[in-house]
Amino acid sequence: MHATLTDILYDLVQNAIEAKASLVTLDYLEEKETLTCCIGDNGVGMTPDEMKQAVDPFYTNGEKHAKRKVGLGLPFAKQLCETVGGEFLLDSRKDEGTSVALVLPKSHVDMPPVGDLVLLFVQVMGFDGEYEMLIHRKLGERSYRVVRSELREAVGGFETAESLSWAKFYITKLEEELKEEVYGKNHA
Repeated sequence: MHATLTDILYDLVQNAIEAKASLVTLDYLEEKETLTCCIGDNGVGMTPDEMKQAVDPFYTNGEKHAKRKVGLGLPFAKQLCETVGGEFLLDSRKDEGTSVALVLPKSHVDMPPVGDLVLLFVQVMGFDGEYEMLIHRKLGERSYRVVRSELREAVGGFETAESLSWAKFYITKLEEELKEEVYGKNHA
């Protein structure tokens, strides 16, 4: 179930990793009126026909998702953008990769809650596989970046609950510092 925006982003990042990407980027850009979320990868990419099929919730070629019959990340992302009057952008080139962008008005009545950004960042960094990931979080004019290989080295891997807890602690501190820079010390 996709109850929050982070649920949709989780699926989109998982798609990128499953597309045999060696590099995945997640940009989460928050401005006063809009959220822009971009996921990019250098995976297998799609043809124009495959892109049309990818936004159909009932289509699967049976190759990419070994454990699930349908992929709902792209269809739900597109539906969310249409529902809130946002913009959904999908660009892909076969054997080069894919990028997905969601531009969402924050104040629309049907905009779902964002969800737990820090948890999302930790979860997608901890996905199994040999890939690099770069997360760029921007709030107004301030931002931070997290690089998967650097975080993995700093916390000793992502295989234990303790290392994931340290990753969450680190990203939580970055998020708190970002909000303090933008909103001031007393912002909750």
